[in-house]
Amino acid sequence: MRIVSCVLFLSLLVAGCVQSKSVEAEPAKWDYDRIHSYMANVPGIHTMERWSEAGVEGACIETRH
Repeated sequence: MRIVSCVLFLSLLVAGCVQSKSVEAEPAKWDYDRIHSYMANVPGIHTMERWSEAGVEGACIETRH
């Protein structure tokens, strides 16, 4: 449950950070490599792997706890 919450939080964070200057906003594009580089030095994260289910991309994050 905790991992699913983290993935959902990260997805919402990425979607909220992407801004478009056009009138119609484009959906956020998932960039695993960029997210992985941001999360590489976050304390408590043990591993992070790509995750995909039914065409939806995300990340599976394993914490030390």
